[in-house]
Amino acid sequence: MTQLKTPLTWEEFLALPQGDIIYELIDGEAIPKFKNDEMSPKFFHSSVTGALFLLLSTWSQAKGRVVIE
Repeated sequence: MTQLKTPLTWEEFLALPQGDIIYELIDGEAIPKFKNDEMSPKFFHSSVTGALFLLLSTWSQAKGRVVIE
């Protein structure tokens, strides 16, 4: 027998516990923002990415292009 999921309301979504994975509310379902349930980037990861982008962007002027994916 199959069970039908009741869509989450906005209030229920906001009441979900906070954790390492960030979710989006899509059509009443909490969907992880990253594929394969990978952990969301932490502050340190984001800070290092930003610092490297600034360093490489400055270095690469007139040599090429630097982008963050």
